[in-house]
Amino acid sequence: MTMDHPKDAVTAENWKDLAVGEVSTAAKRDGEWVYLPLILKDAAAIKGVEGGKRGLSAGYVCELVWGDGVTPDGQQFDAQQTNIKINHLAVVDRARACSKARIGDGANWGISPVTPDHNPTKETIMPLKTVTVDAIPVEVTDQGATVIATLQQLLADARSKLGTADAAHVAVIAAKDSELAKKDAEIDSLKAKVLSDADLDKRVQQRGDLIAAAAVIAKDVKTTGLSDAAIRKAVVAAKLGDAAVADKAHAYIDARFDILVEDAKKATGADRSFGFSPTASAPLPTLTPEPIRLGRTASTEELCMAADAANVHTAIGLQLRGSPTVKRARELLQGGAIGRLLSANIYSSTAGFGPEVPDPYVYLEDPQNFANLITIQGAHTLDLAFNLLGEPVASNSMVSRQYPSIALGEQKEIHRRTTYDHLLFQGATVKGVSVCIEVAGGRTPEAPFRFEIVGEKGTLNLQGGAARGGGRSPGDANPRFKPGNADIAVGFSI
Repeated sequence: MTMDHPKDAVTAENWKDLAVGEVSTAAKRDGEWVYLPLILKDAAAIKGVEGGKRGLSAGYVCELVWGDGVTPDGQQFDAQQTNIKINHLAVVDRARACSKARIGDGANWGISPVTPDHNPTKETIMPLKTVTVDAIPVEVTDQGATVIATLQQLLADARSKLGTADAAHVAVIAAKDSELAKKDAEIDSLKAKVLSDADLDKRVQQRGDLIAAAAVIAKDVKTTGLSDAAIRKAVVAAKLGDAAVADKAHAYIDARFDILVEDAKKATGADRSFGFSPTASAPLPTLTPEPIRLGRTASTEELCMAADAANVHTAIGLQLRGSPTVKRARELLQGGAIGRLLSANIYSSTAGFGPEVPDPYVYLEDPQNFANLITIQGAHTLDLAFNLLGEPVASNSMVSRQYPSIALGEQKEIHRRTTYDHLLFQGATVKGVSVCIEVAGGRTPEAPFRFEIVGEKGTLNLQGGAARGGGRSPGDANPRFKPGNADIAVGFSI
């Protein structure tokens, strides 16, 4: 007998170094098991067995004969051991054959039963169970089997929950995909409704033609904010009475409107056309603006020289910054009257550049003259803002035609407006001031100019007339449309 399997076989040369006891040849077979009397003679070996090391494992050599077969009890095998020669019997912690291959407790000689007091009252062999983990049979105690079963159930539950979560996730993804597909369809539908540049030009012209025709047939009809169908209905009602449109279908009203248009064309001449296409309406009259007589001061001489150098026939002087009122405002701001400047809002309007243009101001509607709302009213307003608030470092602007169709002169010829009558400006100055400016034409003359500057300590308000110089000419019968009808009058509120 040996303690554990030696690395070399037991021989006559090394048995004294390896042997700890001996095995009797009085073996007894019991089924597939063999009972052998044995004796341990080594103190260390005896102490090891008493400490619980009691497994038995035979050390042997054999010849393997490979070949498939079935044992008498029905177990399949791949090879057979032949010429088996036992070399030694080792005392081990865990027997290869299983836990039953061990030093028994039933004998009454030698070191059995293996208990510290050598006086056992019952066999202490712990029963084992065979459980299967991932198709591998494993022998464990009852407690181990319970733990394994619990863990296997937890694993099964986790897999079930994972499968449920995966199914829910797939359902959510499918719902999101459906929602995204619906959104994509809506986007494609909206894109299809967006007008191209050509379609937009066509739509603008159609709208202008309709408004122009409405102005000729029923000039008192207000078209602002009305749909095309509503304009036709209002014109027919104004011309023929409410009974003509009451409970009538859109197609009927459209037909009555078309008849009125044809009648109006016949009444004004066969070549008369409504609309503002350059080829469909009369060209802008060629008018020479009434000269303004100014003193030949150094500033006007400089202005004329600048115009000649630029090869232009129109020059606009930005004289508003020289106003005593503006100078006073600048002094207050520079003196810190309202603290650090934060923001400013300007509303600068004029009654000119509206839907009706008197004869003396028709030339302002020609872009080649470079005298219009943007270059006059807009330039004065922007120059005033930057003079008081600092030069702009970032800006964004938008111009538009709020009155695309205009009536020129006493005859009120309908034309397309080719300049702009509205300006929006947003920006920031070098002083960190946020600025918002609206310059508008065709507005009522009451309080045409408002300039609010907000600081950390207060607010500075400038209010008054148009934000440009000039004045009313003697005997002017229609000062409402005079480009420079009043100097700005300013009041302060801090």
